[in-house]
Amino acid sequence: MKRQVKRILRVVLCGVLTVGSLAGCGKKNAESALKNGIKTLNDAKNMEADVEMSGTLSVEAAGQKQDMNMAVHMAETLFMDPMKMKITVETTMMGETTSVASYIAKEGDDYYSYSGLPGGWIKTKIGDLEDAVNQAGADINKILPDLSKIKYTQKENQKEDDKEYYVFEYAITGEAVKNMCEGAMGSAGSMESLFPQGQDTEEVLKKIFDSIGTVTMTIWVDPEKETVYKVVCPMTDIMNRVFEALIESIGSSEELDGTDLSQFKMSVSDMNMTMKYTNVGSAEDFDVPEEALEAEEMDLDDLMESGAESEE
Repeated sequence: MKRQVKRILRVVLCGVLTVGSLAGCGKKNAESALKNGIKTLNDAKNMEADVEMSGTLSVEAAGQKQDMNMAVHMAETLFMDPMKMKITVETTMMGETTSVASYIAKEGDDYYSYSGLPGGWIKTKIGDLEDAVNQAGADINKILPDLSKIKYTQKENQKEDDKEYYVFEYAITGEAVKNMCEGAMGSAGSMESLFPQGQDTEEVLKKIFDSIGTVTMTIWVDPEKETVYKVVCPMTDIMNRVFEALIESIGSSEELDGTDLSQFKMSVSDMNMTMKYTNVGSAEDFDVPEEALEAEEMDLDDLMESGAESEE
């Protein structure tokens, strides 16, 4: 069952993680602070981000239910023009904690992912990331959409550590998430290895991402500094809709050890993701390690096959 859970989580976290990350002086001042905060973030040549996602994952199969605490912490350094990222991800689930260091950088016309695993570095082509983001109606050089592109709705102010923040909400669509995920991974066709043989990949992806609907993001803005403090995304409903659509689409197959997925359920509770931005414009520069650049390139199919073998 662990293998089935990990395979389904791969697809969900793709959308979730492509998904990769605000005092009552009146609405006019709040909107001004929001505008300036977004502009500062989007104009920055570099920054660091701290991302936390946690909650409870529940799995039901063969009349048994297991609840597992799940926590993901990601430390990220991002540089623009050209874009490059240094990412350290620590995941705790099923009683196990794993830590992976990875980089994303441009070589020639394409972007590559470099992942440092116990067996060494793995280099994977992820295509034209800039084009992928543009297809989703976004701008590769913008962390958050500006006020001319999307509607921000002011909510009640919130306090954290005795400090009050302006709070705004905005929404992105499942279609935008789908476009970004497909583009970052090359195309819908290159994602076939995520699904059992015989599945219509594009049809499955459409069902999964259509199920996401509209994702509501919350921005906290520091009213004094007029900077973005953090962005919060409630993930419970999103992930549960995706789990349901994914399991229904895959059905029973030999690829999933012959398990009848009509009796297989996955759900999450209290799952939230928070992104905090620091050192905006003053992040420490970095280079992709030489051993990562020289690693043997693997395509997505090879990578997924290798991952499946390691789970057996």
